[in-house]
Amino acid sequence: MDENFTTWTEYFIVNKQSLKPIYWDDPYKLDPQEYATIARSIQQFQIGESSEGKYLIEIPIRRFEAVRQETIERHQPSHPL
Repeated sequence: MDENFTTWTEYFIVNKQSLKPIYWDDPYKLDPQEYATIARSIQQFQIGESSEGKYLIEIPIRRFEAVRQETIERHQPSHPL
């Protein structure tokens, strides 16, 4: 088995056993300064994949290319002129 995989698996197993509770009803809200400090980081996190979003952004591009190719093929004459 991949040593790196084993290391990460063990890490997450140990981590799962020591999770702290999340207080979802905590009334605290970020103030405008705090929000401004972390807003860009959160946006990058939401894109995912090390803040690059390579695969997330690539999915619609690949789909567009597939539909584009289907459209081109569908509208080509079936016989040459």
